[in-house]
Amino acid sequence: MNKLYLLNEATHHQIECNTVCQRLYYHLASLKRESGAIRATVKHIADGVGISESGAWYWMLLMHDAAVITMERHGKYYDITVNEAVSFITTTN
Repeated sequence: MNKLYLLNEATHHQIECNTVCQRLYYHLASLKRESGAIRATVKHIADGVGISESGAWYWMLLMHDAAVITMERHGKYYDITVNEAVSFITTTN
């Protein structure tokens, strides 16, 4: 069985994830503005990936805990910064 991990290369923190998490990370990375921050609602992000808001929120909180993204709330919007020093690793058990 293969397992997928998200690795923060700067801190060496890794979390087990799945392809939904991977798609979400790549989506957030593609939205990056010139200032480095993304301003969006969780619903907008979830719709862009094609997942539920609760699923997006779950993975975003895990990525935040692993210092893969930063989130700052402004009303119903979040300013999100994406760490680019991230890898996805597949292991076989």
